[in-house]
Amino acid sequence: MRARTSWLLVSGFLAALVAVSARADQLVLNGAVLDGVSEIVEVDGPGGRITFVYQGRQMTQTLAGLESMELAGCPRLGEAFKAAKAGRHDQAATMFQQVAASAPEQWIATLASGQAAKSADLAGRFADAVSAYIAWVNGGWSQPKISPPGNLPQRDSAELLLAIRLLNEAASAAPDGEAKLKLRQLLLKAYERQGDERAVALSRQLLAAAAAEPSPGDAAALSARDNALLAPVRQAVAAKDYDEALNRARQAGRELSRDGLADLFMLAGQCYEAKGDNARAGLCYMRLVIHFPRDRQAPEAMLRSARIAEKFGRAESANRLYETLAQRYAGTAQAAAARAALSGKN
Repeated sequence: MRARTSWLLVSGFLAALVAVSARADQLVLNGAVLDGVSEIVEVDGPGGRITFVYQGRQMTQTLAGLESMELAGCPRLGEAFKAAKAGRHDQAATMFQQVAASAPEQWIATLASGQAAKSADLAGRFADAVSAYIAWVNGGWSQPKISPPGNLPQRDSAELLLAIRLLNEAASAAPDGEAKLKLRQLLLKAYERQGDERAVALSRQLLAAAAAEPSPGDAAALSARDNALLAPVRQAVAAKDYDEALNRARQAGRELSRDGLADLFMLAGQCYEAKGDNARAGLCYMRLVIHFPRDRQAPEAMLRSARIAEKFGRAESANRLYETLAQRYAGTAQAAAARAALSGKN
């Protein structure tokens, strides 16, 4: 009885974690049109993923590949995606902001905030990009704290089958990291108890892949290639030839890896700032923060964005950026500067 109660409690917790349960008429992902999506299971925050049920199968894709969504119960979201796809970024940013403010579900607000940030960025609306970014981060997915159950229920029992389903859904929806690893470890134990050899083998493969460290040689080679591509940009910046640096940056951007783009955004922002084009500088810095929130340069980019917002007379946006910086990157010199800026206004 204790084992059953323990697993029911865990199952109930996981059900609360993953139950978004919303219908969608259509998703367009990486050019593929998926009609008749029956359920949206989970949507992560910045840089995250979307998990949904299509033709009876649960699937997970990165949000970067999401081109549009027609959602039952929230038609305004589909209209905003259409505006963005048509290149009407200014209109799309406003529409996504409206959806985020009135969304019937938190995950829709998170998704709309992310799209608003991107559309405002493309429309050149710095202040709105900042506001949408902050809403996006604050609506992000929070990692669960899960303790393994003491005893597993019996094979073929309703409790075990329910636990397998819920653990599978939670593991698919969770972002990479410790939470996903723990969920997959629990799932492996459940599959072992159930005696599902194919699922056990697959779970072990997924665990090995999740625990594997990236190849140092490959990472080093990629970093060296990025540095070689960025070297002419850095040289032009050092020579204060900012037009040449920006021209070189455009050329390098076509070949850089994802990590290299973070450096490119910072360099481009510095060029525009030196040229006195604060609006474009701020957008470059916010691109770095939005797309690379864990990059080592993200705190500096956010600090520069906050200071530019102040120059524009956007005190509220600047303060919110300072507050987010102080909380999100606590312990950095930039966070200390943000706290000093906030204390100086009180």
